[in-house]
Amino acid sequence: MTSRSRSESPLRTLVSILLTALSIAALVLLPGSQPPRVLAAPLGSAPSVGSPEDVLGPGRWHKSDGDKTWYGAYRSLTDSLAYCVDAGLGTPYPRYFQGSEGQLIDSPQTAWALHTHSGSDKRDVHSALSAIVKLDDAVPHRHAIAPRVPADLGKGFAGAAERFSEISAEAKAKAGPYTLQLHLNELDPAAESAELAVSIESAAGELLPGIAVDLIAEGADLGEATVSTAETPVSVPLTVSASGTVRVEARAEGLPATQVRFHEATGSGSKRVQNVVTVSPPSTVRGSAEREYTLPSHPTVDTTITDDSPAPGSEVTDEFTISGLAPDQTVDVEHVLWASPHQPEVRTEPHQEAFEIGRVSSTDVGNGTHTSDGVLVPEDYRGWVYWTETISEDEATRPWRSEHGLPTETGLVAWTPSATTRALLDSEAGTTVDTIRITSAQPGSRLSVTATAYHVAEKPVRGQEPRGEKLGTESLEVDVDADGAADLATEPVSIPVSSGWVTWVVSIAAAEASAGWQSDWGVPEETVELPEVPAAPDESTAPEDPGPPPGDPADDPTAQPSLDALPIRDATPAPTAPAETTPGSPAPPVGPADSDPGSEPGPVIAPPSSESGSPARPASGTSSEALPRTGPRAAGMVGLALVLIGTGIGALVFSSRRSDGT
Repeated sequence: MTSRSRSESPLRTLVSILLTALSIAALVLLPGSQPPRVLAAPLGSAPSVGSPEDVLGPGRWHKSDGDKTWYGAYRSLTDSLAYCVDAGLGTPYPRYFQGSEGQLIDSPQTAWALHTHSGSDKRDVHSALSAIVKLDDAVPHRHAIAPRVPADLGKGFAGAAERFSEISAEAKAKAGPYTLQLHLNELDPAAESAELAVSIESAAGELLPGIAVDLIAEGADLGEATVSTAETPVSVPLTVSASGTVRVEARAEGLPATQVRFHEATGSGSKRVQNVVTVSPPSTVRGSAEREYTLPSHPTVDTTITDDSPAPGSEVTDEFTISGLAPDQTVDVEHVLWASPHQPEVRTEPHQEAFEIGRVSSTDVGNGTHTSDGVLVPEDYRGWVYWTETISEDEATRPWRSEHGLPTETGLVAWTPSATTRALLDSEAGTTVDTIRITSAQPGSRLSVTATAYHVAEKPVRGQEPRGEKLGTESLEVDVDADGAADLATEPVSIPVSSGWVTWVVSIAAAEASAGWQSDWGVPEETVELPEVPAAPDESTAPEDPGPPPGDPADDPTAQPSLDALPIRDATPAPTAPAETTPGSPAPPVGPADSDPGSEPGPVIAPPSSESGSPARPASGTSSEALPRTGPRAAGMVGLALVLIGTGIGALVFSSRRSDGT
């Protein structure tokens, strides 16, 4: 290499460096130049202040005649994507919008498009949204380049053109302002209910489905507190509790916005920078409806029978109290008096054996207490009676019908049993009985009857108070047959006197369904006259038994027994087995077995004999200690005692010898 070539190398290197620097500077300073698009940062991330690529969101560039326009979203604000409104001006970097709160501008269709589609990750969608914003006349513009619809931007915007058409059509149909529609339907008088229709309509009248609506009602009960709208009005059951005004209020939240937020660039150089719009928060819509309803009244009747124990042939009325009618409203009440042979139970239908006695009507009566006309109880009727009441239904009144057999509406026409009696006298036996026949009693019942016999010296006069000596009282129970009759009689009553009169008094005790009854004192049929006959002996005054005649000591319990009357012991002892003796032992003594040693033998007395030859028995008054017990049994006992004593002595001697030997 020559020295010249070595000196030219540094110079060439320096020239190359200067040319490269000038080229880069020229590219930066040329107007309208932009770097190639790079991958955008995700939505919601903090934008950098460096290159323009950092501020770009989803979208694409449009180039025409040396001009470039961005159809897409910007990351000019940290909380949401923004869309420029001034085509051809400078890039809306975040530094121009720091602290911007924006200005709300009514633009329902653009607001709906941003609310519904700004969250998409498709750049065709954001290119369509950018075009919608640039072309919105409600938003202020400073276009340096005329904006165009995506269909006019070339083949690269074919997808954006489709999205633009779809979103624009939907926005036109579904954008607000929204109306929350509430409609109260006619009242169903039978069910006392109505229906509430709920829907949300767009500005174009299209119903929005899937929106939650909260409901509050006054004057009625709602079947649901929250409903979700549908493509047709949603029906909510409504129960009307009283006549008057029913008011329903509703609220729905989270609907698409009807406004956009306009942000104006500020700061140095901001006049050459595009302004932007962002989506505004969701909107809330409210609605209400009210209607007057007139409900049928709900009357009720509380009743009380005026006489709970009416007599046959008497008049019975119904005292009743009405409540539940509307002010100044009147109704007609029909009253029916029923008869029942048995005590009625509370039920909705008439009892099987009940029948109607009569009915009356109370017309044009309102709330309050009233008394019906009367119904006569038949003279021959006995049993229970009760009232029922009915109010007929009409357009303004719900029907009312009372139950059968209510205790407060029930009375008893009591059975009044009576008796015919006849007293009978048995002169030979000295007794009297009373025969009784009962009539007019409650069929199938059981009655308690009491019959009392009195004795008087003078003939009794009917109707006087019972008096005289009470001879006896008998209590009887009797079952009444199906005809209300029963027959019974008392047991015979002894008459301890021989003259005068005996009269009976009969009473029938009151029962649950029967009145009590008592006969008069001194009724001739219940009275008998006693003939003059000896009175029956009184055992308490009978003479004592004179006992056996004197001179027979056997019948005198106090007489002392004689020697001849004592039992005689046989002088001949009973044969016994000879006692065993050992050589040298003394012979046993000979003599009576029960004689004491040293005593003299007594005389032998032969027992007296009867005709049959058997010994005579001692008299009942003879003392049991006259003679001691003798015979083989006593001798055996003495012998056993001697054996035991001898055995004991032998044991003692044997023990003493063993002691001496040791």
